[in-house]
Amino acid sequence: MKRAAIIVGSFLLTVCLAPLAQASHGTAGLWRVTVSVNEPANAFLTPQQRAQMRAHGIDILGSNSIAADHCMTEAEVMSNRLSKAEDVAGCSLEHQSADGATLRGTLVCVEEPKGTGNLQITYANPKHYTGSMVFSGMAHGQQVHLKYQYDGRWLSSDCGKIKH
Repeated sequence: MKRAAIIVGSFLLTVCLAPLAQASHGTAGLWRVTVSVNEPANAFLTPQQRAQMRAHGIDILGSNSIAADHCMTEAEVMSNRLSKAEDVAGCSLEHQSADGATLRGTLVCVEEPKGTGNLQITYANPKHYTGSMVFSGMAHGQQVHLKYQYDGRWLSSDCGKIKH
């Protein structure tokens, strides 16, 4: 069971890296996003997996945390939607809502891993947000239950080499 949680944890850590934006929430530009999970998902990565993550701009901060930079576009800021999970095969964001500075949605994954996660992001101000997600489902025939914590901080209006 631990191995399944590790595989799913690594997968979902990368799914949920990008800042999440809604109209009047966030600021266009370069963001640093830190994601932590309750399982030591990074502890069991192979050297090849670690190298692949670094090649994609993901920093491994410890056994259960990663960080990456993301260029939030003006379109993302104005999209009135949580973003990025749609980019991952088999996962989508559903039942999205906004209440003041808090955005909510349900991550639904119908492939491997298969399950759902309730996601919440709250902007303290346009340049900082925190959030969480609880994901439950099946991976490799085993139950998984993962808790994620997010911290997004705006760094600069210039995204540099980071792609939009």
